[in-house]
Amino acid sequence: MKIISQVYNNSKNEITDTTDGRINAGFIIEDNDYYVGTHFISDIETGISAGLVDTIYKQDASFEYKRDTDKRVGLYFYMTDQDVGFLLNNRYNSVGLLNYNLSIIDLGLSTEYQIKKDTRVYCIGIFFEKPLLKKYFKTVLPLDSDVESLFDDPENLNIHWDRMSSNSWNLIDNFKKIDYDNPLYDLFFKGLIYELISNYLEELTLKKHRFHREINSDDKNIITTKLMMVEMVEENFPGIQFLASEVSMSATKYKGLFTKMTGLSPGVFFATKKLHRAKELLESSEFTINEISDKLKYYSVSYFAKCFKKEFGLYPKEYQSQF
Repeated sequence: MKIISQVYNNSKNEITDTTDGRINAGFIIEDNDYYVGTHFISDIETGISAGLVDTIYKQDASFEYKRDTDKRVGLYFYMTDQDVGFLLNNRYNSVGLLNYNLSIIDLGLSTEYQIKKDTRVYCIGIFFEKPLLKKYFKTVLPLDSDVESLFDDPENLNIHWDRMSSNSWNLIDNFKKIDYDNPLYDLFFKGLIYELISNYLEELTLKKHRFHREINSDDKNIITTKLMMVEMVEENFPGIQFLASEVSMSATKYKGLFTKMTGLSPGVFFATKKLHRAKELLESSEFTINEISDKLKYYSVSYFAKCFKKEFGLYPKEYQSQF
């Protein structure tokens, strides 16, 4: 298994690795024997920078990330098409569709990712100076929270795992469509980072157990049905009873857990995903509005247009005319 070592240089805000990359307008573009992809780093504001990694691996690899600072904390959002192993201090976790996809990592630590051939890893990291992140946390968390101990105890703020919100997932999924050669890419990237920070802080205010959360079997069952709905998005809503039966839950328990975990009912989640699929089809310009309405099983074109306008602020025809 190839070991790829990378170093994040805090003082220079750059990434270097053992392979040769082509630097272009702030991007490091790689195409070597082990992976092909892009790295991007941007200064957001004083105390905050952010980076993006978008790579496809050509062979199994162990990916070491070494950092030269212990003064920052990274907030990472992962989108992978296969599970990725994560190793820190001999502790192993999986990152992927049915596992964790968000983490907070103390940048004084070195970490290792174990990645299988043909895996695409798309990851956005937001790097905060510790005093600034502590200030953010104290702003949104109750006075009796463990913010002080979280930052002051060197054994505490090592790594925390969770799952990103549906809003954050949609934001990143839409951002991925922006071409790297877009002259406004850095501006769009900074806008995304601010939205992700806002969403994350909002999520913290809603969670009872904010840190050290473990994904249990019920969580995985909810995630499984979310993926099922995404795959079935061009069909009619399968119904709560069907979804619950697929993961051996009662309909009442399933609906309650789903709503608690995602902030949306199963029906609203499905309808939202359907509208985002409609948006993708409109962008492709391969189908007429009538064809898209039929393809996505809407009751009528007028109902489709009404739902689309409510979600995105434009009617389908107005939106499609932009492409």
